[in-house]
Amino acid sequence: MSSEENNQEVMTSTAEAAFEQGNVEKARVIVERFMQLSPQKDQFYCRMKILSAKIIYAENADKNGVVRI
Repeated sequence: MSSEENNQEVMTSTAEAAFEQGNVEKARVIVERFMQLSPQKDQFYCRMKILSAKIIYAENADKNGVVRI
């Protein structure tokens, strides 16, 4: 595993952990930084895109009156 792949894995795992712990703002920052790096379209990219959708949903749930999916 190259250092770039390792970095992508660490960023992805950290963002997912932050989101699961309720720290949506921190997760958003990590996702945005990851996407700015122009990552390869691999499993980490897909996981970050899914997490990005969860973040958008969490940030807008109170505006739409939705508590859970």
